[in-house]
Amino acid sequence: MRIHRKVSEGTLTVSVSGVLRASPRSIEFFQQLISSISEGVRRVELDLQQVLFIDSLWLGFLATLSAQCRERGVALKVPAISRQLLRALDEAHMAQVLPTNGGKGASGSGRK
Repeated sequence: MRIHRKVSEGTLTVSVSGVLRASPRSIEFFQQLISSISEGVRRVELDLQQVLFIDSLWLGFLATLSAQCRERGVALKVPAISRQLLRALDEAHMAQVLPTNGGKGASGSGRK
């Protein structure tokens, strides 16, 4: 799992790649992400194009992140999402949890 985060002018940009499994690092990252939303971030952009696998804990993280953003009036955008993650969301009946770019990756060429 690789995570890159950057905050600029009220926007938190996060790129997550690799295999997303439950771990102390995952939990710490998620807590920091929710704290960022509490500390004045007004927009979260979550790039998930390079996700190879996601477990149920991470699916729960994404659902909670979406709910927290909605509750706090923070815009959540997912400009790029991997085919594997879309499949996992579909199988878990959670496809509507993340606001994707019309099901398209960053290149606009369809699901990745």
